[in-house]
Amino acid sequence: MTSEKGIIEAMKTIWKYKYRFLVFCFLLAVILAVAIISLSYGKTLPAVNYGHSQLFLEAKTPHYIDYYQMFKENIDRLADCESSGNPEAINWNDNGSPSFGLLQYKQRTFESICVKRYSYRNDLMNEDIQRLCAGEMIKNSLQNHWTCWKNLDN
Repeated sequence: MTSEKGIIEAMKTIWKYKYRFLVFCFLLAVILAVAIISLSYGKTLPAVNYGHSQLFLEAKTPHYIDYYQMFKENIDRLADCESSGNPEAINWNDNGSPSFGLLQYKQRTFESICVKRYSYRNDLMNEDIQRLCAGEMIKNSLQNHWTCWKNLDN
């Protein structure tokens, strides 16, 4: 009989503090979730040298280097055709709106595809971002945005 009284007393104590326990569990879950999310978004890729500037991009799309490497030869030839390989090239009179950089992106195209669709940093004149985005675009059959693409022997 005494063991039953002990169990009943223990149950009463647990019941009395149940809300504190639930709040503790909830706060612990929130803290763990925030820690996991902050760790995953804080990662950066190691520096990769493709013969251009050092590349540091957030690891939102870890597969992007593969696409750049996969289409590197075509991207290099496209850059030679579009800007003569000049990452600072600006064509102020390209069908009514200017084109910028190594691959001659128009501002609107760069923002809608590279920034919004592929989550690259909004840095239009960054040649590495332009190359990486071009790899994604070629992979997704969007290469016809470049008039030079038709001149390449693919």
